[in-house]
Amino acid sequence: GAAQVFDRAYVFNQKEHNYALVTVESLVGDDNRLKEEYLLHRGRDGWTMLRRYGASIEDVRIKGVGTFAFDSTYKWKLKKKVTPAWSEQPFELHVSGEEDALTASRIVFVKEIIDNAAFKPAFETHVFRLYTETIYPEFKPMSDDEQVEWADCYPMISIPGDIWKLFGKKRSLYVDNYDEFRLATDACWDPEHGLTMAVKHWKIER
Repeated sequence: GAAQVFDRAYVFNQKEHNYALVTVESLVGDDNRLKEEYLLHRGRDGWTMLRRYGASIEDVRIKGVGTFAFDSTYKWKLKKKVTPAWSEQPFELHVSGEEDALTASRIVFVKEIIDNAAFKPAFETHVFRLYTETIYPEFKPMSDDEQVEWADCYPMISIPGDIWKLFGKKRSLYVDNYDEFRLATDACWDPEHGLTMAVKHWKIER
């Protein structure tokens, strides 16, 4: 499109109209329409592109999954939380990458992540062992006063199916490509950092 006069020049402490916005439209990812605005400056030597001023993509609705929204800072995110077949709790779902990240292969993998109930035993067993063998033992050496203070943060669990009581309300999945995703969730024993792990080819690589 043709460059339009940028009428907010006061933001840049300029009184003369030597800034302009140019709009560029293109197709990215799985034929999604991207609209970008670039901030230009006109000097003695012609136009100089300063920075991308904004970017937007219309929401993308995927049957059986939901609607993805794009944000130029936070990228692709499913508008509603989703509870995968292997989880007892809902997660936010993000697709990592830039504007072109929501490809057909990523969408296929997103559906697989949501539907793969077979991952549940492996996930529960992994977290159960991590907690009972590495994390919970940190609670035992604490003094009596510390144990009283931290008791709610280190509940005792006896079976892998109990791991869901260890997680907080903030849970997210990040789809990095067509065969790998990351999981991040609040955890009672570490409110600041929580629990993170990577899953590749459906194998946990934490």
